[in-house]
Amino acid sequence: MSHLGGPIFKFMLGLAAVVETFKWLRERQARWDLANSGVWPLDYREYLAEPGADLAGLVSELYGVDRRSVALTSGAQEGNFLALWVLRKRAEKVVVFPPEYEPLALLPEEFGLRRVEGSGDPFSYVERGAVLLFSNPNNPTGRYLAPRALSELADEARRKGAYVVADIIFIDFVDGRPRGFPAENAVFNYSTDKFFTSSVRVGWSFGDRAIVEAMSEAKDLFNPGPKELEARAGYGFLSRREEVRARNAAWISANWAALKKALGGAAVDYAEHMPVAFLHLQCDGVEAAERLLARGVSTVPGRFFGVDKALRVGLARVRPEEFAEPLSALSEGLADCLG
Repeated sequence: MSHLGGPIFKFMLGLAAVVETFKWLRERQARWDLANSGVWPLDYREYLAEPGADLAGLVSELYGVDRRSVALTSGAQEGNFLALWVLRKRAEKVVVFPPEYEPLALLPEEFGLRRVEGSGDPFSYVERGAVLLFSNPNNPTGRYLAPRALSELADEARRKGAYVVADIIFIDFVDGRPRGFPAENAVFNYSTDKFFTSSVRVGWSFGDRAIVEAMSEAKDLFNPGPKELEARAGYGFLSRREEVRARNAAWISANWAALKKALGGAAVDYAEHMPVAFLHLQCDGVEAAERLLARGVSTVPGRFFGVDKALRVGLARVRPEEFAEPLSALSEGLADCLG
């Protein structure tokens, strides 16, 4: 127990202390929240399922995976941690692909694992002892490997003795019915706090049965759960996924259309229905974000994702009918920065 608790305590406190994104979000708040990557939170009380709801069973049904290959967690980041915890003795290096979500990119170092920054085709990094770690869809660019491509990647990993760990927390935004995930040498981690709400969080992991079972055993030692309320909320959310998807897509589409028009021909990475857009600038991203804060708009500098001259803009925390004001502030504040 103490052997397990030491690294977990280091992870919870040490990682939080070095992640600049968390510090920025805490300290740089403004009237208009374009920094948050999640949606305007749903009221979980309106989605609660009956007591005893089988969340793991519903996850199995939704993704078309073996129920024995599903582990319930407190969130995607815990799933990412558990996956690396299980793989840490098999891993010789962990490959991340900037731009990438900072807490995910820094995670290998919390285990003392060698981190390699990759680029381009992930297949070229598949070799014995390698763990490919990435968000899919990517935070902040929205780049996405569909389940078929993931299956091909995992098959290559299986043949060469490598592994794939993917944080799929944004998948519901871009994939209407995600199925066909590989069941060997790959783990996929999810949480409800982007697509549904951040007020009650529950997550799940699925994939390689042996890895997921080891993840579940480790979780039971230090953080049993989820609690019944969380499981009921998660089941209720998933049961009404299509309804929530339609609500989110309409909101995000309207804000993206307005942002795209305001940007003109400026360079931007965006995937349809993603709740964030990644703007490429002609000036430093931190400086640009500070300018916008002075105008009452919070965003996230690209530096935290590995790109200095960029800015992540959230599209799902401000109602479309109210989006004109922060958008005007953004356009005016970045007038000399947009290429």
